[in-house]
Amino acid sequence: MAERQRTSTLCATSLAQGGVPTAARKHIPRYPLVSATLVGRLAVSEARQGERLGAMLLADAVRRAYASAATVGSSMLVVDAINDRAAAFYEGNGFVRLQESLRLVLPMQAIQRLVEP
Repeated sequence: MAERQRTSTLCATSLAQGGVPTAARKHIPRYPLVSATLVGRLAVSEARQGERLGAMLLADAVRRAYASAATVGSSMLVVDAINDRAAAFYEGNGFVRLQESLRLVLPMQAIQRLVEP
């Protein structure tokens, strides 16, 4: 049987309530720690950049994170950008950057508006 290929890695994480940007805070529960889903290992080789592969990988990760959000209690999607260029890519896809950081978040409520009609 062929091994199923994954485009990115998702895992559970949490953020301190105070670390969540104001723009995203209105969409999350008011607990000291905010349950979230972390996207890891999302990258496109330099030779393939500019082909919209990153957008496709991100769309897949967003859909999978949203599909499991209720089961795992996740209220947002988190990414750790490798540099400012990668952070700009995530910001261009609706993520909000944490202050003075390369970590960005996207609330599940925002994802819901994108995924559900």
